[in-house]
Amino acid sequence: MIYHIGLTNGPILEVLQEAGSPAALWFASAFFSDFTARLCHSFKEKYGTGVDILSPYYEETGEDYISDGVGKYHDRVIMTLQSDKTKDELSAEIKELIRAVKRETIENFPKEEHGNEGAAHFLEKYIQSHFVLIPEDVWENIKKENVLLTLSPYLDKLELMRTMPDDDSGNLFNHFLPGQGSKQNPRLKNSGLFKRVSSANNQLYIKSAAEPEEENENETKPDSESAEVKSIRSIEDIAGSKRNDNGLKKYHYYAVVQADGDRVGKLLEKINENKDVKDFSHKCIDHAAAAAKMVGGFGGMTIYAGGEDLLFLAPVENAEGKTVFELCEELDEMFKEAMNKESTTPDNEKTSLSFGIAIQHKKFPLYEALQKAAYLLFCEAKQGPKNYMAVELQKHSGQTLGLRIPVPAHKVLREKYSEAKKKLEECKSGKNIETVGNSVIQTLSLNSRILAALDKAVKERISRNEDARQQLLDGWHNFQDNAGQAQLASYYEAVGNLYYDCFLEHGNQINVLDDMAAAGEDNDLIALLAYLKLNKFLIEQAGEEA
Repeated sequence: MIYHIGLTNGPILEVLQEAGSPAALWFASAFFSDFTARLCHSFKEKYGTGVDILSPYYEETGEDYISDGVGKYHDRVIMTLQSDKTKDELSAEIKELIRAVKRETIENFPKEEHGNEGAAHFLEKYIQSHFVLIPEDVWENIKKENVLLTLSPYLDKLELMRTMPDDDSGNLFNHFLPGQGSKQNPRLKNSGLFKRVSSANNQLYIKSAAEPEEENENETKPDSESAEVKSIRSIEDIAGSKRNDNGLKKYHYYAVVQADGDRVGKLLEKINENKDVKDFSHKCIDHAAAAAKMVGGFGGMTIYAGGEDLLFLAPVENAEGKTVFELCEELDEMFKEAMNKESTTPDNEKTSLSFGIAIQHKKFPLYEALQKAAYLLFCEAKQGPKNYMAVELQKHSGQTLGLRIPVPAHKVLREKYSEAKKKLEECKSGKNIETVGNSVIQTLSLNSRILAALDKAVKERISRNEDARQQLLDGWHNFQDNAGQAQLASYYEAVGNLYYDCFLEHGNQINVLDDMAAAGEDNDLIALLAYLKLNKFLIEQAGEEA
């Protein structure tokens, strides 16, 4: 008899939210990715050719998938299994297999825990792995387009189950997750999971000259690697404040980025056969590896890459001058190319990526940025039209600004602002560029009522398919009649053209976040000012907050 099986594993989100450092965040994510991989291996080992794992794509290559430091296996496993056993007999057998794999994951912790029966027992109770098992005769009555869509509702309900122990005193993760700093936890460096990460081309650590660490007789010392030791990257390393930052504020901030595929359900509706599901899974894991490599090349740290799901930490701007927003553009293009290559679907129905980008100061808690990135993705970027990036910058001073920008439109916006910035450089006349840029923002803000009336007239003409560009530029010229503003005329014109092309002409595509919009106000102008402030942040001096 053929059985269709779906498993869901956790509690991933709860564990991630406890992480206090990039290394702890990595460990939490990689642990559960490894658990999924171990489950797949155990099913293959036990049932051989009788089991067909459809998602995630899994094959025994002889290489350790975690060697590059990136967890690529998501929290659900979908498979078919041929067995002569009854449903109850097979269910009992699978439960025992899962129990054994839970206990086996003690190997991911330091050696001193490996013989700890209490620790293995805690993992057995703490790790949530629930499954649905559907015999072939029942399957025929409930199946939808494909196995993924059929099992998904069942797994959604199983994820609501919680059988974790009430007593958290033996929680092994508590030794790894809280705290900050690259040296706060030498035990993490000695974990079995960390030691599986290859020395070459990974994003998790940097090499540095060996430094003495505080000794603890209860801790196992890290294995030495010639004259160097592996130093786990800190928030400061990722943000860039440990390199020559030229005193710029942006190098004291970091971004947490969460991405998710758009219209993937629509894509799956067109897949019927199990072979096609497996091909889709293969495509996802190949893309995950490529996305993680791109993030690493940018200078970021990939926390997980599950095909259409991606979570990473990154500098706001890397050493080559590329911003995290440009990275998101490139990730989106790569995802579209991978998923839509053979699709005949109209462009507005094709799959794409949306992003939640939370930017905050290096001293702010990591868990806050994680929560914010998830909120920005699911409550802002993925609400309404797809393929958006929702960005929020929370400054050290407490000031916050946020924008929703279509990913394709951001490239045009960025290129037009690059031209405007050149004009600003030409106009600054020996003054600090930050000061000059700020004076323009202040002038636009002070004249917001007049500009709102102008915008209304311009948009009315646009609605009649009339060109209103010159009307806008002439209106802006009226408040450049003093000497200080007149010398910035070319910059104002460049910003005015940007505003017309990217904001007014396209009907509120770019806007501020929902909680920052104001009823009855000119939200196009508010969004422009937020965008200008975001770019001003990229050239600001750090001051005392560093």
